[in-house]
Amino acid sequence: MAKTTDTNYLTSAEKSLLSDLLKVRAATALSFEIETDRIGEADLQDKLEKLADKGYIKVNEEESYKIFTPTWKTRWLRVNGIL
Repeated sequence: MAKTTDTNYLTSAEKSLLSDLLKVRAATALSFEIETDRIGEADLQDKLEKLADKGYIKVNEEESYKIFTPTWKTRWLRVNGIL
């Protein structure tokens, strides 16, 4: 049986990140880390950028930082009870 590799499959850790991001609405990696008690979590910005690559998070780049916001895909997951 062939192994499927769905790039849009979400792990429980990714779902948790998205759920927390919906609570804060928009955040830089540092403010997200502080507001959601994820202080010290390894590679948090990389995890958020990976979800952005999947289309669940929008990234707005400012001069020296990035702002992460949930997209319609993330809101759809919340409305349908997946998050």
